Amino acid sequence: MKSLQLPTILDDDDGNARVSRFDVERLACGELTGDDEARVRRALENDAALRAVYNEIVAEDAAFRITSPAPAFVARVEAARAPSLWARAIALLRLPQALAAAGAAAALVIAVSIGGGDATVVDPIDVGSARTKGAAPRVAFFVKSGATARAGVPGEALRKGDQIQLALTDADKTALVVVGIDGAGQVSVYAAMPVHTAKGASAAPRPLPQALVLDGTVGAERFFAVYGDDLAATEAKASAAAAALAKAVRAGDVDLAVTSRLPLDAAFVQASVHITKVP
Repeated sequence: MKSLQLPTILDDDDGNARVSRFDVERLACGELTGDDEARVRRALENDAALRAVYNEIVAEDAAFRITSPAPAFVARVEAARAPSLWARAIALLRLPQALAAAGAAAALVIAVSIGGGDATVVDPIDVGSARTKGAAPRVAFFVKSGATARAGVPGEALRKGDQIQLALTDADKTALVVVGIDGAGQVSVYAAMPVHTAKGASAAPRPLPQALVLDGTVGAERFFAVYGDDLAATEAKASAAAAALAKAVRAGDVDLAVTSRLPLDAAFVQASVHITKVP
C-alpha cells in the first residue's frame, strides 16, 4: 500500500501554482465546489502531468471501491488501531464514494449463460496491490492464493475449484461484454455493462465485480472482452460471434490457445486471455 504524502505543489506555473496533490485528491473525491473546483479543473485542462495524477487517483479509487465494498471498508476503518490524522481524513473523504459504489455495483448487468462453462461466480478476490502492465485494452487475471491474490500467467495451468478474478484495462468505448469459451465449446457470458474510460486514464487494470470458480472441463479456455458503442448491440454481436467460434471449437477446427479474437468487424475492440485447465 502506498504511504500517504503531505500535500505538495505539483506545478509552479502561474495557472497551477496553488494546486496541490491534496487539491486533486479532494476533486477526485467530490469534495470541491464552486471556485475551488473550477480552479483545479482549469489546472487539469492546462497541465498533462496534473491530469495524469488525477487519472491515477481515480483509477486506484475505482479499484479500491470494487475490491473493498462499503461494509468491509467501514469495518476496516473502525478496526484500525490509532490511525493517523491523515489516514482518518482520507477515510472520511472516500467513504461517500465507497457507499455510492456499493449501490452502483448492484446495477451492473452480470449474467451467466445457461449450460455454459464456468458458471459459478463468487465474491471478488481482494487483489490488494497486485498489478499488471500493458497498454489498453487488455484482459488479465488474478488467481486466489490463500487470503491474497497473485497475477496469473496467460496460458497458466489451473484446476477444477481454482478461483480467478478477471481484470480489464478498458478500451475507449462505452459498452463492454465479457464472454468465455471453454475446451468443450461451451459459451458463458460473464458481464455486460456500460463503461466510461477517461481520456488519458491510468493503465491500471479494473477487476470485474465477481470472481469465477473453475469447473472440471479440461483444455484451453479463453475469456474475451468486447467493447462497442451500444450495449445491446455489443452483447448481441459478441454472443453470436462466441457461439460461432464455439461451434468451431467443438468441431476441432479451432484451438483456443492460439485463437485470440472473436469473428467480429473492426467496429468492436477486442482483447482476450486464455488459461489451460488440467485434471
